[in-house]
Amino acid sequence: MKRVLSILLVCALALSLCACATSPTAIRVNGVAVDAAEAAFYLHYNRDVGDLKDIKAAALEQITTAEMMRQKCKELKLSLSKEQKETLKQEKDALIKQLGGTAAYLDYLESACLTDRCYDKFQENSLYYQLLYNYVLEKNKDLFTSEYLRQFFAADYLAIQYIAISRLDNDGNPLSETEDQAQKAKAEAALSAMLADKADFSAIIEEYNEDPEMLGLTEPLMLSHKAVEEDYPFLLPAFELDAGEFDGIYTTDEGYYILIRSTVSANYYAEHQEDIYYTAVNSKFQQTLEDWMKASKVTTTKTFDKMTLDNLADYVK
Repeated sequence: MKRVLSILLVCALALSLCACATSPTAIRVNGVAVDAAEAAFYLHYNRDVGDLKDIKAAALEQITTAEMMRQKCKELKLSLSKEQKETLKQEKDALIKQLGGTAAYLDYLESACLTDRCYDKFQENSLYYQLLYNYVLEKNKDLFTSEYLRQFFAADYLAIQYIAISRLDNDGNPLSETEDQAQKAKAEAALSAMLADKADFSAIIEEYNEDPEMLGLTEPLMLSHKAVEEDYPFLLPAFELDAGEFDGIYTTDEGYYILIRSTVSANYYAEHQEDIYYTAVNSKFQQTLEDWMKASKVTTTKTFDKMTLDNLADYVK
């Protein structure tokens, strides 16, 4: 009898994996429905990005990107190979085994606001991304000439130094108003020192800067526009400066900044051409994705409007 019950339990779990319970449509991307179960996962995934409005915006962008990529692959007749599908299956089987079996896998899905079908779809997305990346690279292979790369480098890279004066305490909390005013006065003193005739920028950076990344550097930071956007957003105004210029005080929640755009080393391009090539390729691909995204028609439904972090479990089915 125990063996019969065990077999029945396994069958029930297997059926739960294969079941395709009806989930209402939450989003449509170019007319293709994305159900609320998938939206629930992305909302849960982005639960720490801010308030509900921010969470929904992040989830909507990710869902749109993923769905648009799948549609583009279908349009361009780019499909996953048998080997890729088999690899995904093996990775999923390994996960189930690692977790301790099907029941534990189902618990894992529930904790992540996932259905089995959404898990499969999510795992496929990186492969569709790679298919499109390779397609764009092949389509534009004649674009990336030496002349193009040099022009890209000149427009997309900057050599930068900066003075950063923090507006946060050691725990990352905002300073008191009095402390903040003192930091602002320090930034103003640094700027005044830089405006003086024959100012020694290196000495001023050494004296006033509070960001350890700049201290001890013998050369300016060399950064692409993408790297600045992702990791140093406070440096974006430096792209508006000419080489040799400085400007400030730029204020963010994190600090006060004085930016110095430096002259690019004559040898940098030759020494980093491969990195510049891949940065140019990535930039072209991201621009292509953005163009496709802009051309996509995205609508949400009343179901999506009703979804909150407190009711996601109601839609995971």
